[in-house]
Amino acid sequence: MTHALNPRATRQAWLVWSVAVAVYLAAVFHRASLGVAGLEAGERFGVGPAALGVVSLGGPASSVSFALARDYNPLPRIGTATGVVNVGGFTAVTISALAVGVVLDLAGSFPVQQAYRLALLTVLAMLLLGFWRTLVWWRRARAAVFAAQSRGEPVPVQIRPRRWDADVPSPATIAS
Repeated sequence: MTHALNPRATRQAWLVWSVAVAVYLAAVFHRASLGVAGLEAGERFGVGPAALGVVSLGGPASSVSFALARDYNPLPRIGTATGVVNVGGFTAVTISALAVGVVLDLAGSFPVQQAYRLALLTVLAMLLLGFWRTLVWWRRARAAVFAAQSRGEPVPVQIRPRRWDADVPSPATIAS
């Protein structure tokens, strides 16, 4: 089942989305990297605005996880899925805080700035791991929706295939 999209409405939707993302990113980067606290932290720990900006992207990434849990689960399981995402975020923060403390303890002989740089790399590693796993599960969820659509089952979200989607075998291929 395909839906004809109005090209003008599509352009307007992309324009509104782009402006919203630009405003949000400007606010996040201003607060995290260009604001007074960001400049002070950069001077104290010897890191640039880009490093502080990357760390501030964890919040928007968690929003994507909540959207995936809400959009790709049936209505009776949305509460459980949201809880799992919430616990995952708290677990990541706990592990990151523990890793920062362990690295700071192990880097006792380093200068303070260098020790904090090393310690904050563990936060970046946790953010990258979470981002990677979110992408993996997003592709898997999309593949499951496509497989359900090809079997004629009702799906919670109507989506259309994109070039980055995982290949989904057709029902004829599975039967043979």
